[in-house]
Amino acid sequence: LAITLSSCSSTHVVTRWQDTATSHIVFTKILTLVIGGDQSLVRAGEEDLCRQVKKVPCKPAYLAMPDSMRSDIPAAKALVRKEGFDGALVLRVVSEREKVTYVPPSYGPTFWGYYGYAQAYNPGYYRADQLVRVETSIYSIAQDKLLWVGTTETVQP
Repeated sequence: LAITLSSCSSTHVVTRWQDTATSHIVFTKILTLVIGGDQSLVRAGEEDLCRQVKKVPCKPAYLAMPDSMRSDIPAAKALVRKEGFDGALVLRVVSEREKVTYVPPSYGPTFWGYYGYAQAYNPGYYRADQLVRVETSIYSIAQDKLLWVGTTETVQP
């Protein structure tokens, strides 16, 4: 989801935190998890995240464990560790909002655009942009701790 949003829009980092004891993050097998309500979007997002991981094996959480097991934390932990996952990439949408901007009229790129007949008048208009904040977290499953978290905001007109 984040990759898709950022591919055709403007994305910037809002916040970033890293565990001070961690200088280099290396995993041998990664589990991806997208937190959301629409299961088709969750599954597509988990698969998309795995496609972005190139150097180590990666598996979407929906393929790694049955949905019924997600509420049984001890069983889920045991299965994830048994499968050899040592890292997790978690994505969740924090907020969505619409931003309306007024774009004033223009007569051309310079003052002289008012004069002469070659320049076309461009009337003012309102533009609605979708702003989406996404939190991305990296966890060490082996150490059972958060290593890195960042929040990005994507503007998609």
